Amino acid sequence: MNTQTLASHSNLNPPAVDKGQGAPRPDSRKKIGWGMEILMKAGAGIFFFLSGFAIYAGWKLRHREYLTAETGTGYLLGIVGSVMMLVLLLYPMRKRFRFMANWGPISYWFRIHMMLGVVGPICILYHANFTLGSTNSSVALFSMLLVSGSGLVGRYLYVKIHYGLYGRRMTLKELTQELEEEKGGLARNIGYSPDVKLQLLRFSSSILNHSNGFFSTLGIFLFIGTRTRWTYRRLRGPLKRSLKEEVRRRKWSSKIYRQQLRNARREIWYFLKQVRKVAKFNMYERLFALWHLFHLPLMVMMLVAGVFHVFAVHAY
Repeated sequence: MNTQTLASHSNLNPPAVDKGQGAPRPDSRKKIGWGMEILMKAGAGIFFFLSGFAIYAGWKLRHREYLTAETGTGYLLGIVGSVMMLVLLLYPMRKRFRFMANWGPISYWFRIHMMLGVVGPICILYHANFTLGSTNSSVALFSMLLVSGSGLVGRYLYVKIHYGLYGRRMTLKELTQELEEEKGGLARNIGYSPDVKLQLLRFSSSILNHSNGFFSTLGIFLFIGTRTRWTYRRLRGPLKRSLKEEVRRRKWSSKIYRQQLRNARREIWYFLKQVRKVAKFNMYERLFALWHLFHLPLMVMMLVAGVFHVFAVHAY
């Protein structure tokens, strides 16, 4: 967009705030379903809080030896936890085997996979009374904890490349399209400041038009947050000066000035967040692919160690 086109935005009509409507919030263009997403996040938060409390309580009470691995409830928890860890395999099987295609939506299996990946290890920890036993039991325990920790890392990476925890996978094309829509938002909300818009577009180009090498992507991934915050702070001064000139030219009231300033700041910050999201997406995809390479072998190692532990306990 050339300078003449940018300058033409200075002929904007008075803002909608004079009619009590206000300029549209950038957040209103986000995808529908935030209410359900908030409920899911709240439910997940409660679940992890209760899980953390159960681990903390078991650790604090381990010396009282209410449970033993050989008999009673402790033995039963070992069986329940082991079955849960076996059921975890149904999720990757549901994704890969055609004969399981009609066994319900994959999203449901994913939820079960995540829940059992937390509850199962907790049952095993109570089974072991949060202490180490023989060599084979210790190997089985640490293998399980390693898989569980890996699953939490995978959950974090999963959310970064999907629309919510149970949503479909994002694509770079979709994110780039959303960023292009944000450029239109810049023209509507800060058209009176072509210099600020030009600096934002230059920042976006410098971040996104780089080589796809791993270390180049990693460098941007590590410092993009600092760069976006610095860019936002740096542009606040020029934005206010441009808006004040527009206010004097159009003789707007102080109420309109404050409303326009809030709208412009929201638009700039949301645009920078979109740039950051697109820039990080490539790295998250790479990390998620690497995570897959390690997670499956860890699960196999856990199963082998668990089977050997069960055999050793009952055979000897």
